[in-house]
Amino acid sequence: MEWIKRLNNAINYIEEHLNEEVDYNQIAAVACCSTYLFQRMFA
Repeated sequence: MEWIKRLNNAINYIEEHLNEEVDYNQIAAVACCSTYLFQRMFA
């Protein structure tokens, strides 16, 4: 269930930075995955 923790970390990051431009590379780094994989999680 490590991927759930990573996904929650990414969601928390997004919520903390709602007033800023979304940087998929940074969010993917928080989630410990590639940008491509991160984007596929929400497809």
